[in-house]
Order: sequence, then structure tokens, then C-alpha cells
Amino acid sequence: MALLFAIETQAAQPTRFTVIYSTISPNPAPLWIAKEKGFFEKHGLSVDLVFIESAPRSVQALLSGDALIATGAGPAVASAKLSGADVVMIAGLINVFPFFLVTRSDIDSPVALKGKIGATQVFGSGGDLSLRMGLRKLGLDPERDVTLRVIGGSTLRIQALENKLVDFAMLEPMQVFQAKQSNLKILVDFTQKGIPYQHTGIITLNSTIKKNRPLTLNFLKAVGEGIAFYKRHKQETMTVIAKYTHLDDPKILETSYEWYKKVFLDVPYATTDGFKSILEMLSTYTGRKGVSHLEPEAMVNRNLLEELVRDGFFRSLAENSGN
Repeated sequence: MALLFAIETQAAQPTRFTVIYSTISPNPAPLWIAKEKGFFEKHGLSVDLVFIESAPRSVQALLSGDALIATGAGPAVASAKLSGADVVMIAGLINVFPFFLVTRSDIDSPVALKGKIGATQVFGSGGDLSLRMGLRKLGLDPERDVTLRVIGGSTLRIQALENKLVDFAMLEPMQVFQAKQSNLKILVDFTQKGIPYQHTGIITLNSTIKKNRPLTLNFLKAVGEGIAFYKRHKQETMTVIAKYTHLDDPKILETSYEWYKKVFLDVPYATTDGFKSILEMLSTYTGRKGVSHLEPEAMVNRNLLEELVRDGFFRSLAENSGN
């Protein structure tokens, strides 16, 4: 009887594993909520959320076996695929081009950026490629019309703008709302331009899905509940965002909350059109070999979410929206 009790107790223990998130913007907020509100445990999982800055490093954590699942941006997935990695995106959290071109207050048009200095993250990074893509969309040549200077993360880029070390930078929503308080100008809101782009998503390895399909499905269930909670519980969600982003400005928290509420999809499919834009970007700005032979469909696995849709999981979330 003691042996039977021990076996049953062991079987009841939730499966424990590490999940990486790579930004302190609210992009991975559904995962934070799933952790804080017990949705992972509800679906038999014990998840250790670990912050590792930059999506390429998150991919490395997957490949090394240090994590089973991570969040990451499309360019990191595409670059990993080009290097032969078995990585795939199983859900999309941010499926738009979520960037704003921010400048000093005296710059009043994209044309005025010619000859100016821009702040970029790291040459060849997702942020750098996004800046170059945005400049191209405005009719500017990032190689000839402007000078790009490596500054680093978003906080450093805002500081460089405030101190007039640079003239412009590309920022994501939460950082933009901070920048507005520093008398900086939002010159272009790319989120309104309808550019297909696969930004933040949930990534893992195909081999992980084969070995741990029930685990992966349960993880997506918890994230789905995190999205539903996000949209229905504003104040509690803002408290979670404040905890993980270390922000305490109520106005920035509320503005950020509202922006992401519009972006998060009830069923968070990743998009092949978004990856098509990324492959075009990589081909244009990096000249990497093999880009033309890589299919967008190879970077997206929709089967897991489709299974949950067929089983009625997301419909049940919608039906319980009043609870």
C-alpha cells in the first residue's frame, strides 16, 4: 500500500520544466498571467519562467536542452532555421509590425531624417533589421541616407535620444509611451500600416513536440487562458505587468495594457505571411544564403492550436467569458 501511495503521489506531481521569455515588454504577458494565476498548474505543469534577453539566446537555450519552450521573434526563428536548427513557432503573440519611429522633437518628416544618426540595437539583430525595414518603407536607404549607431537596448536608445546623441530610433509600444514623456516625437506609427510581420511567438523544437505533445498542448491551454484573463481583468493584469516590467507609472501601464489587448488574438495562430515578410527582410538586408529556399510554412506549426480548436477548448473559454 505504501508503494502504491508513493506511485500515485509521484504521478500527481505536475511536470516541471523551464520556459524562457526574452523581453520585459508585455509581449509575453499571457505567460506571466498563466504563471501568476495558476493556469500552468491547472493543466498539470510546473513552469519556471526565466528571463534571457534576446531571442537568439532563447533559441540557444532550446537547442541546448536548458528549456523546452521559449518566446522569441520571427527573425530569430528564421535565422535558426537557416542554420539548420529544428525550431518552430507554435503560437503567435504579436502578429503585427509593432514599431514606432521616434525622433527628436525638431524633426518633422521622414525626409528630414536624411543625413541624421539613428540608434540601433546590435547590427544584424531583429531590432536592427526592423529599423532598416522601416526606413525602406519610408523611401530611405539605411546604408546611404542615414548613419546607424549601435546603442543597445530600448532604455539606452531613449537615453541617447534625450541626450541628443542620436536623432531617431525604432521603439516598441511600451517604450514609446515612456518616450512621449521625454518630449520625443512619434514620427511614424508603423502599427497602423498593416505590414504583415511575425514578431513575438511561442517557439519550441519539432522534436519536443513529438516527444512531449500532451505537455505542449497543455502549455498552449494555459497560455490561452492567460490571453482570456488579460482581456477580461484589466486591473489584475496591470498588476502582473507591473511586476514583470518593473514599471510603476499608472498611465504607461494602462496605455500599454490597452494596446496589447487589441493585438492579442483569442486563438493565437502564428502567420506564414508574417514569416514571408521576415524572409524578404533577411534576403534584402543580410544577403544570407538559403533564404530563397526556406518556406514560411516550415517555421510555423498550427496543428496544436487547430487540435485545441477542434476539441472546443477556445470555444469553452469564450462561453465562460462572464465567469
